[in-house]
Parts: sequence; C-alpha cells; structure tokens
Amino acid sequence: MPEADRRFGTPMHGLERFGKDALSYFLSDLDSATHKGFKLDQCNRVKSALSRIRTEIDRLPEDSFLRRMWDGFKDFQFAYDAWNQKDSDASEEAIAHRRAARKQLKKAKDKLYAIFNEAQMHIQEELDYVFVDKLYAALEDLALSEPGLFPELSTAIARWRRFRPGSDRPHPRLLRRAN
Repeated sequence: MPEADRRFGTPMHGLERFGKDALSYFLSDLDSATHKGFKLDQCNRVKSALSRIRTEIDRLPEDSFLRRMWDGFKDFQFAYDAWNQKDSDASEEAIAHRRAARKQLKKAKDKLYAIFNEAQMHIQEELDYVFVDKLYAALEDLALSEPGLFPELSTAIARWRRFRPGSDRPHPRLLRRAN
C-alpha cells in the first residue's frame, strides 16, 4: 500500500504535527494549570479557539474523510469543557476532576491520531495548507491572547509557522518561547 506524503513541510506533515505537537503541547499547558484551572475569561478564550476549529471542520463536505476524522474533535471539545467546569477552583475535588478530564482529552487526541494514521491516503487527497493553517490560526490567536498561559502550545505554533513553505514568520512572542 502506498504511503501518504508526510515529508517535512507538506500539508500532511502539518496535520500530523498539529495532532502530535499542537494538541499535545496544549494538553501539557493544561497540566500546568491543573491546580488552579482557568479564570472564566481564559476558559472562554479556549472554548472560542476550539469552536473555531470545529467551525472549520463543519465546513468540510459531509462525505469527506477529513471531516470523518475530525468529527472526533467534538470529544476533545467536550473533554475540555469538563476540564474547566470548576474554573479557578483550587480544591482537591476540582484538581481531581481536572485530572480525570485531562485523561479524556488525551484519549480524544489519541483517537484523532489513530484515525489519521488509518485514513492518511484518503485524507491526503483532500488536505491543503488552507485547512491546516486555519487549525493553527485558531490556537495561535489563543496563545497570543494569553501570553504566558500556553508556552508549550506557542512553541508548536512557532515551529509550524517557521517551517511551513510560504508562511509568514511567527509572531515575535511565539518565537521567544520557541527558541
């Protein structure tokens, strides 16, 4: 069976990096906030970024392999909502709740990546830089709106922006963290 073109800088590489880097690093940043959660305005910014990703997915054709893959993103969104149900609560109960929700977030991310691996040849036929860039843009806006709150995510975004052919240079605040 032929392999998908996942060479450095291709749209497939970008989508793979989005799952392996951006979403993983986002989870790492959530780990750093496990003990206190986010304030309501911070939580709303995260929800907005995830909703922007969901909107891009919903714009894909119904019969698209890409859409089928990313339909699992709903699970990721729901798990995030559960993670921050107890915003800015530092009680042991809230911390345990966030840890359990974090496990669900990782499961949802891993499920997305498993589907990606299974359907990569079909996905490659539909994938372009525009879709990948929109996924990154949603998280980039989040990272820039909350300086210091998402340092790991900022690293992943800066790496993509730096190496994506034809891309603008990353925002200077992202570069400080990535270097």
